Amino acid sequence: MSGWKPMETAPRDGSHFLVHYVDLVDEYDEDDRLIARSVLKPGIGVAHQSDVFGLMDIPWQGRIVQGRRYTHWHPLPAPPKWRP
Repeated sequence: MSGWKPMETAPRDGSHFLVHYVDLVDEYDEDDRLIARSVLKPGIGVAHQSDVFGLMDIPWQGRIVQGRRYTHWHPLPAPPKWRP
C-alpha cells in the first residue's frame, strides 16, 4: 500500500482522510441462509477523527459496523481546479 500510513499516525484534528478497513462479516445466500462465517471484506472510505469522538466514517450511516478494523490511512488528494 504505497503511501498508506498506520492508523496510529492518522490526524486527530477533525480533517478528512481516506481509510482502508477490513470488515469481519457473515455471508448469506439469496434465500438468507448462512453460507460462511467471519469473512474478511476489505474496503476504502473517507473518515475523520478527533480526540473527543474518535474515528467516524463519512457519510455517517447512523450505525457502527461490528468487527470493522481500520488498518491504514492516506491523505485526501487535492481537489480539482475549477474554472467558471
